[in-house]
Amino acid sequence: MQPPITNEQNKIIFDYIYITYLINVLEEDLKKIPSLGFKLHEPYQKFVEEVLRKVRKDLQLLRVEMKKHELKIGEPQPEDIMVHYDYWIGHKEGFKRMLVYHLRNEAMRRLEGYFKK
Repeated sequence: MQPPITNEQNKIIFDYIYITYLINVLEEDLKKIPSLGFKLHEPYQKFVEEVLRKVRKDLQLLRVEMKKHELKIGEPQPEDIMVHYDYWIGHKEGFKRMLVYHLRNEAMRRLEGYFKK
């Protein structure tokens, strides 16, 4: 049985999952930009770097909140079409599972938000 968690703790867990996923995607994209064949790849690279800075800043703020809640989140564990995340709040342990499809869609939605900032 999962330990009861507050809505705020639940939001922090999901924010962390989406933000770390987004950082991983952007870092991979950043590595690929020079080899994609753009004639002017520098502006794309700078744009992705700027978005990555914003996302990392939000992750720093989120980690402060996690510390306040004594919340730790484990590494993602892929399970076919799902991704499994363990979390710990104090001495209580629980987990979240989500469809890869949902994770990607939510990350894209959030990425669009960063484009507008």
